[in-house]
Amino acid sequence: MTWARSALLLSTLSLATAAAEPTAGQTAGAGHRDAVIILVNEAGNPGLAKISFSTLRKVFSCQITNWQKVPGSKRTDAILPFRPDENSTAMKIFRKRIGKVAFGSCVTSISGPNSEEIIASGLGRVPPTANVKEISQGIGFLGWRVPKEGSRALQVGNDNRTPAGPFVSPDETEILKGRYPLTAP
Repeated sequence: MTWARSALLLSTLSLATAAAEPTAGQTAGAGHRDAVIILVNEAGNPGLAKISFSTLRKVFSCQITNWQKVPGSKRTDAILPFRPDENSTAMKIFRKRIGKVAFGSCVTSISGPNSEEIIASGLGRVPPTANVKEISQGIGFLGWRVPKEGSRALQVGNDNRTPAGPFVSPDETEILKGRYPLTAP
């Protein structure tokens, strides 16, 4: 991780609220299922609405490092991918569902118990009074939650199988019914 990325994310941690939005491991109730969402900054990637498993594998293994190679993105600059702590539920679901992915050196790994909150805050809207910039070219994954203002959860399609699955939004209904492809088995 570069110094600039580290400083940006550490500054973002100070913006993270003490009471985080519900995440996969925190929300419990009848019929609850864990899931992973893929987040981007809304202002930074307004045209991007969906992403496939194969594209996610390529982004997080650093085979794709520029947004112009991501279908649906209008950006033409470098991708800044972020992933949560290795021991997180989100990481376990991502590895199990996406398939074999070797995280490349372009991926910033955020460690610790607040790793998912840091990613969620960094990809959301940063207040104009903050001393940091929004991560407009970032993409990250974390346990299911309502996205923070300024970020958007992408629809995900499982193209690991034939025929490829449809692109599905990560909403509670699709997760509970097991139709969202990044839902825990």
